[in-house]
Amino acid sequence: MPDPSKRWLQRLGMAVRAGQGKIGQEAVLAAIRERKASLVIMAADTGANGAKKVADKCAYYGVPLAKGVDRVTLGTACGKSQVVTIAITDPGFAQRILADLRDLSGGEVIDEIAGV
Repeated sequence: MPDPSKRWLQRLGMAVRAGQGKIGQEAVLAAIRERKASLVIMAADTGANGAKKVADKCAYYGVPLAKGVDRVTLGTACGKSQVVTIAITDPGFAQRILADLRDLSGGEVIDEIAGV
């Protein structure tokens, strides 16, 4: 059984490799607008303007938003050097990642806006 603190990152990587992740602010915003995003994950060190733009869009469209690890850790999980925002488009992956994040944080996801 993988380390619970890394399980969600492993699932995130699987989702990206399966083609169920949109990486980058413009791709994430497009996925949210097209109602394809089931979960958005943002790096903890995201700039204020970018974070507000993504958070506002998630709130408006009712997409859950989780914020936690830094951009390098998020990027490593996705097979990139750095990733600031990522949208998971598969509801199954999104639910599992959210469940892992809730287990890790004691029942609440950091900055979660809406449930899946």
